[in-house]
Amino acid sequence: MSSTYPYRRGFTLIEVLVVIALSTVVMTALTNMLIFFYRTNASVMAQTQAVHQARHALDEITLSLRSALYSGDGSSAFTSVATSSLSLYEDANNDGVTETTTISLANGALTKTSTVNGQAGTTRLLADSVQNDASTPLFTYYDAQGNVLADPVDVTKIAAVSMQIVIDVDQNRDPAPFTLTGLATLRNAKSRL
Repeated sequence: MSSTYPYRRGFTLIEVLVVIALSTVVMTALTNMLIFFYRTNASVMAQTQAVHQARHALDEITLSLRSALYSGDGSSAFTSVATSSLSLYEDANNDGVTETTTISLANGALTKTSTVNGQAGTTRLLADSVQNDASTPLFTYYDAQGNVLADPVDVTKIAAVSMQIVIDVDQNRDPAPFTLTGLATLRNAKSRL
């Protein structure tokens, strides 16, 4: 009796190795795409959160500027101003007490500090990842006719303040920096000039 095995068709070693190599290339490409997607997504989400925070900061600064109080002699609402900071009088919490509020930018952090009668008050972070530099000042000051006031700024002539906040969470990655702008006119500025 002769034993014959039925003819079996299978994969050769070379075919298996080719399939493994192609699968490895496809999986590597997919993995790299997923890693890129997650990194980009994380960067975009961080930028979006920073822009949202900066919008609230811009609104709060605008409110402070519009509700600024003039000094006791009525000459100015500001104690000092610069391109990256300003100090003004306001009743921030509506308790009838005038505070000195300082808004400043240092090391990418935009902060607001309130002091009462020269005593140290609270400092709050308004926004981080702020990338303003000398070419993009945070604050620009205008007189009642809309002219830019040159340094050194005479605080008694300020009628309006424009703000420009540049947000960039990671300067080495996309998305590109996002710029927010605003303008606040001091109340009663025209009538006191």
